[in-house]
Amino acid sequence: MAVEIVMPRLSDTMEEGRIIKWLKQVGDRVEEGEPLLEVETDKADIEVEAFDSGILIELVAEEGDTVKVGEKIGLIGTEEEAPGEPQPPEETPPEIKVEEKPAKPEPAKPEPAKPESKKEKPREEKKAPAPEPEKRPVRSEPAVSIHMESREAIEKFVARRAPSGIAISPLAREIANKRGVDLAGVKGTGPGGEIIKRDVESAAAVTGKPEAAAAPVERKAVVKATPLAAVLAEKEGIDLDEIAGTGIDGRIRELDVKAYAAKRCALRGEEYKELSLMRKTIARRMTESKQSIPHFYLTMAIEMDAAIALRKRLNEGRADGEKISVNDVIVKAAALALAEVPEVNSSFADDKIKVNEAINIGNATTTPDGLVVPVVFDADKKSVAEIAAETKDKAERARKRKLRPDEYSNATFTVSNLGMFGIEQFSAIVDPGQSAILAVGAAVEEPFMADGELDVRSVMRVTLSCDHRAIDGYTGAQYLLKLKSILEAPGGEPPLT
Repeated sequence: MAVEIVMPRLSDTMEEGRIIKWLKQVGDRVEEGEPLLEVETDKADIEVEAFDSGILIELVAEEGDTVKVGEKIGLIGTEEEAPGEPQPPEETPPEIKVEEKPAKPEPAKPEPAKPESKKEKPREEKKAPAPEPEKRPVRSEPAVSIHMESREAIEKFVARRAPSGIAISPLAREIANKRGVDLAGVKGTGPGGEIIKRDVESAAAVTGKPEAAAAPVERKAVVKATPLAAVLAEKEGIDLDEIAGTGIDGRIRELDVKAYAAKRCALRGEEYKELSLMRKTIARRMTESKQSIPHFYLTMAIEMDAAIALRKRLNEGRADGEKISVNDVIVKAAALALAEVPEVNSSFADDKIKVNEAINIGNATTTPDGLVVPVVFDADKKSVAEIAAETKDKAERARKRKLRPDEYSNATFTVSNLGMFGIEQFSAIVDPGQSAILAVGAAVEEPFMADGELDVRSVMRVTLSCDHRAIDGYTGAQYLLKLKSILEAPGGEPPLT
C-alpha cells in the first residue's frame, strides 16, 4: 500500500516549507533514511530523509512549490504500484461477424392458381439480429480543474470566471445557447451552485424549446492551476487565462502567478518583493508576541572597563580567527545571572510558569534573509572561549542556511546585540516560548565622577524586555543588578571566565 510523503515540521516555528530540489525522481528506488529532497524552511535549507522504503510513484509538489506542514507532497509505494508505460494488449485476430442480409424480393410473377392439395405451412424467415445501438462515450460533466481543497476558493474562482455572476460549466453554457435557455432563471445543482448540463436540459424541457440551429460555440479550455496559484491569483486580481503554466501538462503553479504579478508591477513602475519563508515567520511570530505578551522594559547602565580588560587578557596569544568578542563575554555573564535569578529563565503557557533548569542562550544573528537565533546550550557551564568558538561556527553556518533544526531551537533566553553598529539603546521583542530578551547597546565613553574627580569610562546600556505574566518589575531588576555586578567585577563570584 502506498505511503504518503508529507511536508515535515523541521523546526518549532515552521508552518510551511519550499521544495528546493527533489533528489529522487518518479520510478526511483528509495530506502528509509536516504536523502529524498531539499527543503527551505524559515531558518535553514535542510535535506529531508525518506521515512519509508519503496518506489517513488508520485510527486504531488514540484520544485519551487511552497507547501504547508503536514500536506502531501508525494507517494512511496511498491513496484506493482509504480507507474509504467502501458503495455499494449496481446494481439488476437479480431472476430469478424458476417451478417447475411436478406436478398431484395423480386416482383412476384403471376402464377396459375393451384388446387390446394396440401396446406403448406408458411416458412418462417430468419430475422437478422437488430444492430446494437452505437455506444457513445459518456461525457463527464466538466469541473473547475483547479484541484482545490478549499471549497470557498473554488466557489470564488468559478463565480469570477462566469458572466453576470452566474457559475456555469462550459458544456451547460453550450447547450443553453443552442436551446435558447435563459440562464437567469436556472438554478444550479452542481458544486457551489454551479449550473451544469442536467439543469439546462431540465429548463429546456419545461419551456419546450427545441434545440436551435445555432452557430457552433467556441468552447474555452478549462484552466488548470494548483490551489495556491488559484488563491493567489484571486487575491491579486489576476486572470489565470493570461498566464502560461510551467507545471505538468501546462498546470499553472504559484511561481507562475508570482512571476506574472512581478512583471505587471514592473510595467507599472512598482517593486514586487516576495517575502522569504524566514521573513514571513519573523513577521508572524513578532506580531503574535506583541499581541499576546504584555511587555514591560527595564534599562540599566553598566560600566564595561573591567569586562573589556578581561577580554583583552583572554585574547592574548590567540589567532585572529579565535578572538573573543565583547558579545561572547556578555552571553556568558547573562547565563551566570540567569543561574542566580532563575525566575527569568522561564516561560508562560496555559496559565502556568515553567522555570527551565537548562540555561540555553539564543544569540540573535543577522543573515541576508533575516534574523536567525543559534543557541548556545548550557551556556553557564561553558567558558567564554568555548562560547566564542561555538557562536562563531553557528553564525557562519546560519548565514549559509546550513544550521540543523536542533541548533536554533529550545532557547530559554535571548541576547540581541546591536552595539557593534553604534546603536546605544533599543528595546527588543520577547520571542514566544521565552519570558525575557536582553537588548545590548554600544559601550560608549562617558564622563564619570569618582571621588570628586572627573573621569571617563566605557558605559553600556542594556534593556530587559519582560513578559509581565511570568516576571514582575522586582524580578527583572534583580536580574539586571546581578548582570551588572558580574560585568563590572568579572573576577568576583561567580567568576566571568
